[in-house]
Amino acid sequence: MSGAMPRRRTESIHGTFAAACRATWAGAPVVVVVSVGWTLAAAPIAAAVVVGLPVPWVLLTLPLLLVSTGAYRVWADLAVGRTPGLRQLARTDPGLALLTWGFGLVVALLLGLGDPGVVAASVTGAVGALILPLAFAYGAVRGRPGVAAVHGGLVLAALRPDLAVTLAALTVIAAFAIVASAGSLVLCVPALVAIFSCVAVADELQRIGAVAT
Repeated sequence: MSGAMPRRRTESIHGTFAAACRATWAGAPVVVVVSVGWTLAAAPIAAAVVVGLPVPWVLLTLPLLLVSTGAYRVWADLAVGRTPGLRQLARTDPGLALLTWGFGLVVALLLGLGDPGVVAASVTGAVGALILPLAFAYGAVRGRPGVAAVHGGLVLAALRPDLAVTLAALTVIAAFAIVASAGSLVLCVPALVAIFSCVAVADELQRIGAVAT
């Protein structure tokens, strides 16, 4: 057998994570600035949880999701080696934000329907955890909004289930890390996970011959 053996995908994921770490470090000032804005958008949710307001937290997530779509534009620039511009924060994707918000609202409503609803919410939430992180990254890297971004996330999750599961696991680990650090890691961990997803999506698009914008 001639030629080099193809890398296993686990090795590819390790390499992608290393590339994301380098991109995060190289763009550290931008990462911190964007993360501060992202954290401020998340403040109402944290305040509602701490104070115990009788409002489902999912109803407060729309501003955070909208800011996240703009933040992903900046992080996608870092991921693919473009010079990041903070003006990208204004290039939000209301369609993707609303779709994600609606998805979370469905899960919250299902949870109130007893045991069958809990099962349905668990399945729905798991599907969202596998698709939506890739949708945000795909939308930012490829410049596709709304439904097109979700469709791209679905296709990528089908092509790379290992990547989808890895991103879901990293998101959970990141949440625990932020809580365990009393919030101090919020200025780097979410950005690192997002940049990792953008690097992975850009690499996968290059592999299948799609062109990132």
